[in-house]
Amino acid sequence: MALYGNWSQRQYLQQIQAQIDGLEPMRKRADTLERQAQQARARAQVLDNFRQQTKKDLEALNELTRLIEFPAWTNNIVMNRGDVRLGGETQQTSSMVKLLDASSYFERTEILMSNPSGKGEVFQIRANRRSGK
Repeated sequence: MALYGNWSQRQYLQQIQAQIDGLEPMRKRADTLERQAQQARARAQVLDNFRQQTKKDLEALNELTRLIEFPAWTNNIVMNRGDVRLGGETQQTSSMVKLLDASSYFERTEILMSNPSGKGEVFQIRANRRSGK
């Protein structure tokens, strides 16, 4: 009887193992699909972040357009996530610094270069972008 019990138990364990082995391809496929879903979520998040940052960049550029009025003009604008660098001509560079610092988009503006020209001053300015802007 004990011998039959051991044999029966082994048979039962073999049947369970066969069922587990039969489900293994589905488990592997589920793992693969989960990895692919995680990758798709990560790509979607990158695209969403990019869209949000692009909107912020355009808003900052629009603010510069609003702030820099005639007779001032720029011939160079370089913007990245942390700051903006402007080059151009204005009647008084120090007034540009005050304008940019008064904006909710920029802070800690500094004059990199300011030289007198025929109608005002040629300037290069750097301003930090405010956090979240």
